[in-house]
Amino acid sequence: YGKLHFHPEIQLTLIQEGEGTLLVGDKIDRFSRYDVLMLGSNLPHVLRSDPDYFEEGSLRRSVSVSILFRAEQLEPTILSLPETRHLQQLFREAQHGIRFRCREGHPLAEQLETLPTLRPFDQLLHLLTILDYLATNTDREVLSVTAYEQPQRPEDHRRLERVFSYILENYHTPITLDDVASIANLTPGAFCRFFRQHTRKTFSTLLNEVRIEHACRYLR
Repeated sequence: YGKLHFHPEIQLTLIQEGEGTLLVGDKIDRFSRYDVLMLGSNLPHVLRSDPDYFEEGSLRRSVSVSILFRAEQLEPTILSLPETRHLQQLFREAQHGIRFRCREGHPLAEQLETLPTLRPFDQLLHLLTILDYLATNTDREVLSVTAYEQPQRPEDHRRLERVFSYILENYHTPITLDDVASIANLTPGAFCRFFRQHTRKTFSTLLNEVRIEHACRYLR
């Protein structure tokens, strides 16, 4: 889903095929095959496939499996048990976004691929096993410096989504402050304040990060 968005559910995603730009909170990076992502409640994010996926006649596809669940349904019950207290740190880190780099045939990838096919009780057991693995694995990577605990106003979110989509589609061409301010329907000064308030970055910093991320992809 190539639009910046957030939701109250925690999202656990395995990338089965595809690669592209990953934006989580204030982090811009790449996603690729067998990445496992855990994205906390109301954390703004977008996974946008590379431009060649959208070319006419392209056979490239991005495929993933995602599990969404509410933390508040687990906190007064399962997460209150002594045996699951170690998961609380994982849930705090998820507010910043977590990534674990997997590989084909890895037990974690197999569990995530299998989970949607199970009956509900076994899904719960598999989910707890996956969360336990992530919580006890020191190779997990925290993505965003900033945590997002409350959703932004809908009109602010729509502005940001339009700006991010414009940047991701046009990063390879000259983009001026006036261009993106117009997309957001704000004056340049008001846009600069708005953008820094909601992203903790200046517009030029974010644009440079997107361009560097794509330059690194071409170099690889």
